[in-house]
Parts: sequence; structure tokens; C-alpha cells
Amino acid sequence: MADKKPHLVLLKNGADSPKKIPIVIVPGMAIFYGGNNWKRILERNGYPSEIANFYIILATKTIDEQARILFREIEKILALHRAEKCHLLAFSMGGIVALHFLQRYDARKRVEKCICVSAPFYGIRRYLSALIPFKILVRGLPEIIKGNGLLKSIVKGAATVAVKVYTIRGNADWLCGESPCRLPFAENLPPIDGGHLSICSGLNEHSVNQALRILAG
Repeated sequence: MADKKPHLVLLKNGADSPKKIPIVIVPGMAIFYGGNNWKRILERNGYPSEIANFYIILATKTIDEQARILFREIEKILALHRAEKCHLLAFSMGGIVALHFLQRYDARKRVEKCICVSAPFYGIRRYLSALIPFKILVRGLPEIIKGNGLLKSIVKGAATVAVKVYTIRGNADWLCGESPCRLPFAENLPPIDGGHLSICSGLNEHSVNQALRILAG
């Protein structure tokens, strides 16, 4: 289990501590995806981090509303840490929210790197449309079904934003698969062994170390 010991990567030039840029963790549809676990891992490795406060259990806002909340959360976190910029570490639906934020809110002034983990940029598999009855609680869910026009506009618009974007994805992801997790304008890391839940929960050592290497670079 990833939480038994700290995950570590060697930093460049023998440095013994990472840059003190705060990391904003952008959760996916449900908070139990492991935001707190990622926060513990990051802080063990010397990275100050905060979880964007979207909800208590489930995301009940649309993608656009979540992006607006993310803007406010980033402003608060930057003020808290007296920092000019942050890194975004976004999971699943949170990766789409992060891209929408990058597109709409002049992110170059606030964000240095954006890491999207297991994010279905081109939509979750169509058979998962059976989950749409949950739209009463999870209003962003219908917006991330494959073929949705909002997704197309978000991906197209985010391609013009001058923020470095990275993607991490698993080759056993039942939710969205490998291809929907790739972006033509991003640095797409090689797929790793692991599924959606283990990667988003910080229980997959390969995904943790990929994220740490990006942050240390």
C-alpha cells in the first residue's frame, strides 16, 4: 500500500528539498478518491499542498461552476502560502475542471504546472451513461459522457494556454481507457500498470512517482 512509507524520488542536482510552490489538489467526482492520501504523500516529500474544497462527498456542481470554485480556491491558497504561483494536481473529472480553469481564468499568472491524472478528456465510455441518473447529485457527470460538446470546447480552448500540462494514465483504467487520457498539446507520460481508483487514490506507486518526478523537474 502506498501509505505505508513515503514515496521518494531523487531531486536534480542533489537538492534535499523541492521548490516551495504550493500544490493544489483538484479532486474528481468523489472525495474518497484519495485527496487526503495524496496530500500526505506530497507533504512527506516536502511539498506544501492543499485540497481544493469543492464538496464534502460528491461533486454537486457543473464543470463550469467547479472551475469558478477552483479559481477562488487557488486565490485563497496562494494568499495562505504567500506564493505567486501553484502547481495543479487534478484527478479524473478534476482534470477536466482544471483544463476549463486554465482556459477561462488567465492561468499563466497563477499556475506553473498542471498534472492531470486519469482524466477522461474525450469522455467516459458510453456504457457508463447508465450512471447519468446520478446527475441529480453529480451535475457534471452528463457533461463528461463521450461526444459532449463541452468537452470538445474545453480541450480545444486549453490547447492555447501557455501552461505546461502533463498527463498520467493507467493501462487498466476501466473508466476512460488510455486514448481519452491523452492530450495532443501535453506531455503524455507512458501508461503505467494500474486502474482508475488505485491511481486516483494515491495507492499506485508508479503514478505517485511519476507525479513526484514532474514536480521535481
